[in-house]
Amino acid sequence: MSDIGDLFEEASSPLAQNSEVSPSPEPTPPTPVKQGLPEAFKRVKFPPASKRLYFPLISGGGGLNCLPLASTGITTASFFKTLPRDTLRVPVGQVVRTDHRNLVNVQELYLAPNSVIVTYDSWGVPLLEICRSFNIFAKDESAVATICTEILKGLKYIHDEIGIAHSNISCGTVLLTENGIVKIADTGESMMQMHEVDDKYLDCQAVCQIAKVLLELDSGMKPMTTLRLEAENFANTPRGATVDELLQVRVLPVLRTSLAH
Repeated sequence: MSDIGDLFEEASSPLAQNSEVSPSPEPTPPTPVKQGLPEAFKRVKFPPASKRLYFPLISGGGGLNCLPLASTGITTASFFKTLPRDTLRVPVGQVVRTDHRNLVNVQELYLAPNSVIVTYDSWGVPLLEICRSFNIFAKDESAVATICTEILKGLKYIHDEIGIAHSNISCGTVLLTENGIVKIADTGESMMQMHEVDDKYLDCQAVCQIAKVLLELDSGMKPMTTLRLEAENFANTPRGATVDELLQVRVLPVLRTSLAH
């Protein structure tokens, strides 16, 4: 992967500009995104001439380096990732802009000779980072139910509106923003990949697994209250359940109290 200096050097070179204008054709994926969503691909070099500020997302950085920047009151910031060029396995037109409360929304896609740059509208702290520091959710079934509900809402948008599977739902790709909003990350990377039909079911199973991890259900150390038993039933939902079916499970009550409170 290119470092930050190489990225800007590549983007400003004539070769990069030619590559952006004439990307090599790719085969059409078996599950293309739905029509009607605006295309994300930009035929200009990165970073574009804009008043927006662009902050890099460092692989393995957990997003923690971006929270102070996001907390300064800057409202026109974007967060970008650089990926190897072969990450893009579909036509550039299949990568679209997204608009959902529970997604780290895709803004733009840029091509350089050896890399792909995707920009996002926000960032946060992965659940994985929170659990590594101190799992505040282990005894809070209501909070975990809310988190799972919000993840499923974002997944419904990915499955139904974009028309793809995410294929990488985990505590590492679900974030909490500074305002306590649950967001799914890496949707841009998912749009760049080919998907199988069963991948949507695997997304749903991943949400159940997140509940199991956050509540530490495998530890066997917590008292088996009624709500915890319901949580365990949800976490052990058999493969084949859809997003809509999981949203109807009783352990996911309509809890609309903000996690920020």
